[in-house]
Amino acid sequence: GCTCFLACCIGRDAKLLDPERDVMKMKALVEGKVPAVIAGDTIFTYVDVRDAAEAIVRAGERILKSHGVNGEKFLIGNQRLKTAEFYTLVAELSGMARPTRQVPAWTALGAGHASAFLAKFVTGRNPTAPADLVRTATAGTLLFDATKSERDLGIEYRNIREAFAEAIAFIQEEARESQ
Repeated sequence: GCTCFLACCIGRDAKLLDPERDVMKMKALVEGKVPAVIAGDTIFTYVDVRDAAEAIVRAGERILKSHGVNGEKFLIGNQRLKTAEFYTLVAELSGMARPTRQVPAWTALGAGHASAFLAKFVTGRNPTAPADLVRTATAGTLLFDATKSERDLGIEYRNIREAFAEAIAFIQEEARESQ
């Protein structure tokens, strides 16, 4: 087998409508419900969900053609955005204002621990920003070099702006239909 390590996947996806599964909080952003941001300079790599699916299929085909060569690893995704650029892009494409307040990392991490405690022992609901998510957002830049997946799998990545536009359009369509 092989392993495909996916960047942050974005595109038309039903999980964007589920606040429990949407870790990027796209729906809340599109609806203007995110009052503040953390870690504006953290960089993440993104990939269109269709490109991620295509890469996984091509990696599987590669294994079949090579009669089961094991151990290959591929980094899937090649487009980088700072978190601040992510918020700006979502605001631009959705027509909603970008969150303007910045929460210090230490405050967000403390609130993440407190909300996880409350979720576990009081509310039973998943916290909005659990400590592990805050830790990832504040401490880790996620940079991928997708040269190998482009070369060996023949992937040509779409412009990530297209994936964001489709995700936002999907969220907005669902909101109109549910009214």
